[in-house]
Amino acid sequence: MALLSVKNLYKKYRGKDDYALQNVSFELEEGQLLSIIGESGCGKTTLMRILAGLEEKTKGNAYLNGERIRGPLSKLVAGHDEIEIVQQDFDLFPNHKVRDIIQFKLRAYNEEYQDQRINELLELCNLKNVEYKTPKELSGGQEQRVALAQALADEPKLILMDEPFSHLDIVLKRQLKSEIVEIIAKTNTAFIFVTHDTQDALSISDYIAIIHNGNLIQWGNPIEIYEIPANPYVASFFGTPSIFNLQDLAKITDKFPNQNQQACLRAEHIHIEENGELEGIVKACYYQGHQYEIIISIHGIEFTTFYPSVILSNQKTNFSIDWEKIYLFKN
Repeated sequence: MALLSVKNLYKKYRGKDDYALQNVSFELEEGQLLSIIGESGCGKTTLMRILAGLEEKTKGNAYLNGERIRGPLSKLVAGHDEIEIVQQDFDLFPNHKVRDIIQFKLRAYNEEYQDQRINELLELCNLKNVEYKTPKELSGGQEQRVALAQALADEPKLILMDEPFSHLDIVLKRQLKSEIVEIIAKTNTAFIFVTHDTQDALSISDYIAIIHNGNLIQWGNPIEIYEIPANPYVASFFGTPSIFNLQDLAKITDKFPNQNQQACLRAEHIHIEENGELEGIVKACYYQGHQYEIIISIHGIEFTTFYPSVILSNQKTNFSIDWEKIYLFKN
């Protein structure tokens, strides 16, 4: 039996014509990390709040270890004892020391267990050197780790995190991602992230869910999501795809039938080279630090790729395509 089972979940807010969530179903096991991706307003936060027991659903159910997750109308205190949610603002006591903030979640236990568990969490979340500091003395990454330690205190089965890396710079984000992966391995806690950063999702997730207008339009592991996108919308979230119609592609190759079907090609499968079989015009060149993003136009089709040096706009360039890597979307 799955740790978390979501079945045919719907949510419609009063006074709204459209559903915020429609027929959402998935399962998650212990120790797995799920990233939920979608545009603002697509239903990600609504789903998280329903799973946390903070929002009523309209139809369907969600279960933790086979027990239905109940909404706030059917409980004296909203929430679930084995599910924790970490909000974007962290919600830490501003004038309390880190150790005291964690201790507050453990106040129902005896002092011996409190001290033992606090020390475990300080070590686990790399907070030992700041245990006597207040949140205003901490960096964004340290605040995030305190919020995480607080959420882990009662040993929940599932932790929900809303945009966990949005306040962090690249260095801190990389460090925290590594620490969360380590925490999952040590505690076997399941995590669900809401994120806009697709690279975060690809790098550490067991599964990724793409939500669009309240619908779960694709669910899969990172390789499936990247290499077998359900539609152009999903493909556009990951990497740098060139999306086109096979009818247009027939202008430059006879390798595909002249039919009305959409397809995509990733940037890594387009190669600028002196002896390339195709010749196009560079429409744009964008500096990316370690490489340049190059947009090439040929017979009205635009392909996006990367190149280690600058190529001026309106310059002709030869390139080749890994034709076998073209992905055809299902009609």
